[in-house]
Amino acid sequence: METLLGVDIDGCLTTSKDSKIKMPYSAIFLNKLHDFHDTKIYIVTERKHDTYFETLNWLKDNNFPFSMYLMEDNKGDIAEAFNLDAFVEDSPRQAMDIARRDKLVFLMNQKYNQGIEHDNIMRVGGWSEIYDYLSLSEEDLEI
Repeated sequence: METLLGVDIDGCLTTSKDSKIKMPYSAIFLNKLHDFHDTKIYIVTERKHDTYFETLNWLKDNNFPFSMYLMEDNKGDIAEAFNLDAFVEDSPRQAMDIARRDKLVFLMNQKYNQGIEHDNIMRVGGWSEIYDYLSLSEEDLEI
């Protein structure tokens, strides 16, 4: 079964806002999800539109797989419009908005997003936790 996954760039694929330093293992685990677990990846960022091509080239140069790349301030609208199953986010505001729309949010643990809680938010320490969760089969999830 195909999984539709939204992914933020800053603080999720990179170590911080507007950084060009990759989050450890982010490209490896996204490629594994894409190639072996039928995951369609939507990169969604709040970066300024004048950085579109620079960011696109960075994604390609760093081997990030994606089906769609969007620059959008309201990621909750994107999650709804494309009926995404889950979203990887670090922003408290974006995470809460997406979670309130009944979407699973993997919240990358950061100093600035402590205290954010919602039934649809799963706090994670890195990409291996996201991969482990999304690569489980439906049988693995049954109790």
